[in-house]
Amino acid sequence: MDNIISVCDRESDIFDYIAYKEKHQQRFVVRAKHERIVTGDGDKLTPYINQQSSELSYQVKIQQKGGRKARIANVAVRFASVTISPPKKQAMCDDIKLTLISCNEISPPEGAKALCWKLYTNEAVNCAADALKTVRYYELRWRVEEYHKAWKSAGTQVESFRLQTRQNLEKIIVITAFIAVRLLQLRELSGNKEKAKSTSCEGYFAPLEWKLMWSKTEAKALPKKPPTLYWAYYALAKLGRWHDSKRTGVVGWEALWDGWFTLNQLLEGARFMQQQME
Repeated sequence: MDNIISVCDRESDIFDYIAYKEKHQQRFVVRAKHERIVTGDGDKLTPYINQQSSELSYQVKIQQKGGRKARIANVAVRFASVTISPPKKQAMCDDIKLTLISCNEISPPEGAKALCWKLYTNEAVNCAADALKTVRYYELRWRVEEYHKAWKSAGTQVESFRLQTRQNLEKIIVITAFIAVRLLQLRELSGNKEKAKSTSCEGYFAPLEWKLMWSKTEAKALPKKPPTLYWAYYALAKLGRWHDSKRTGVVGWEALWDGWFTLNQLLEGARFMQQQME
């Protein structure tokens, strides 16, 4: 269990939860929500951590969401040892010693909300490299959330399945989990536009797969060389009836899943025809 770490958003900034994790020696990173007193001298969280010297700067990729544009945020990283006390109704509980890490965006764009994370952790943080490693754990929470969108709700929609037995439900959950991983990989690889435009799609799609996508999305004859991964990403989206109506270039999970499902139907038909011709 030593390699498991719980990474939590602000809803988990509860003394009971942190105390439980400490008592059971479970690793955690919790984003702070409450402006607690964090020292014996009565210092509050935000003023105290902001007084600490910045150990390093770090770049965080902020995803496009709603009216927010994607951008790279330069953040200053600070860390310090703190002690949080139980609420008055739990006065008999012991104080908890933790490390507090903050990430504050430096010079955010005009009109943009500055990125600001304050993280409690029981990870050993003895230097800037340790702090950065822990911040990276929290940053990866976004990827976990995207995976769950791809798997549970907007993508394969495993939450909507209704099967008669637990065994059948477990089987479909495992199958769709692997599909969700593939779709997440595809979207992340295609997010690096320059690299995706210079990478062959055959590292991800079999020859028959991309040829079927080409026949359904392009009016031109098949190319002699496999097209790029960047092309394949949007071809799959088009199979899922995606149109870039918002001019963002972002493909939703539902469209990717519908495209994947359509592609597999085409594959099944093509393989059946190949068998009949043998």
